[in-house]
Amino acid sequence: MLSLGVGLTIAGYLVAVLFPLTSVLEPWHHLSPWDWAPGGDPLANGPDLWRFVALGLPSVALTILGALAVDRRDVAAP
Repeated sequence: MLSLGVGLTIAGYLVAVLFPLTSVLEPWHHLSPWDWAPGGDPLANGPDLWRFVALGLPSVALTILGALAVDRRDVAAP
């Protein structure tokens, strides 16, 4: 399971790096989480709240789902 998360992270980062290098993928660079937090020039214009909500909301939802899944597992100690 850990390798799936690491693989998705590496693949997402590679796509984020390659977006600006090709004219075909460049219009889609806003879909990358690596563009959400620092995007919009937060040092000059101030941070946009929606960017941090877009990063935090899935994290909170997946944490809750993971906690529920661990709570439901049926492993008994002998």
